[in-house]
Amino acid sequence: MSEKFKITGLLHAKENTIKHSEKFQTRDFVLYVKGNDPKWDKYLPFTLKQLKCNLIDGIQKGTELTVEAYPGGRRWENPEGVMKYFADFTADMIQSTEIDINQSQFPSVPSASQSTDLPF
Repeated sequence: MSEKFKITGLLHAKENTIKHSEKFQTRDFVLYVKGNDPKWDKYLPFTLKQLKCNLIDGIQKGTELTVEAYPGGRRWENPEGVMKYFADFTADMIQSTEIDINQSQFPSVPSASQSTDLPF
């Protein structure tokens, strides 16, 4: 696999998860990266795969994100013999300083002092 890169921008758009088969799903989103001049602003599409599709659940448009992704690409020759090249970015990790991730978002696990009825 290619070397991972990191980029920060604003969540511009996110799509619903697409289930391609019983065992494979993807979800696309777009990161807006502001340039020094508006004509150099970038809209970069990323793909989340499998269990990572839920990484952007609950994240609203306009939220600043740092995305770590692997670059990929393919070459394709059309029927007229013209070569086309396609790039894609598979997101591996998403972080945001704007979202407070706290324990209330996760199921609680009782501590040993809270429960003495252990099944073993």
